[in-house]
Amino acid sequence: MPIITITFKHQQAKPPKYTFGDRISVKDNCAPKDWLTGEIVGLTLEPEVFQPCWWYSVKLAFPPGYTEEYQEDELVLATEMQEQLLQEKAPSSLPKFQPGTRVKLNAESGFNNLIRDFAIVVSCKYVSNEYWSGWTYKLTSKDLTKPIEIGEVWLELAPSTTPLLAIEQPSGTS
Repeated sequence: MPIITITFKHQQAKPPKYTFGDRISVKDNCAPKDWLTGEIVGLTLEPEVFQPCWWYSVKLAFPPGYTEEYQEDELVLATEMQEQLLQEKAPSSLPKFQPGTRVKLNAESGFNNLIRDFAIVVSCKYVSNEYWSGWTYKLTSKDLTKPIEIGEVWLELAPSTTPLLAIEQPSGTS
């Protein structure tokens, strides 16, 4: 299919910010994750006003096939919105437990056989999805055949006087 290039020129109007095929989100009063999304399928220049402005025809993802017109300040590129959401979900603090820290699982964790003993934090990472955001920790202990990953809310600091028993500290940690 041949590529068609269209150039817009007007004495007072600035070029359009969005072009055909751009994936966008429609700004709204609700949380950004709930904004409508769609694709730019048309452009209209309204020159008969004091400051000429662009209207963007957006084919919305929901309801399927529905098209609505919006002005530039009502839209944001979908990629920009994703970056904004990731920044909002970024951790605001450091992890509570660092690799090498002795921790124990609390009663609410469901690991009743590990509550009495302690474990060593092997690694930590920040997890963020639509259901939950927070720090998770990979733990090892003498009672575990392989490391487990568990959220911060299920852990508490183990007393430093607890003997190491038969747990080896992970290499490269203090």
